[in-house]
Amino acid sequence: MSKLPQALAREQDELRDTFAGLALMGFLSNANTQGGPKEFAQSAYTFADAMLAERAKRITKKEE
Repeated sequence: MSKLPQALAREQDELRDTFAGLALMGFLSNANTQGGPKEFAQSAYTFADAMLAERAKRITKKEE
């Protein structure tokens, strides 16, 4: 079994966590942001997933 797919999945997970952490930092830096930890975490990962989807579209477009 190739380790490449596992490595790519791990890299994708790490990038997702990085994007979510950056989004969370943005939320918490805004004094007007409302919500608790659960809402912030959900929103952060929603933004991270959107960023990964956009990234995938751009990578696919470059490869065409």
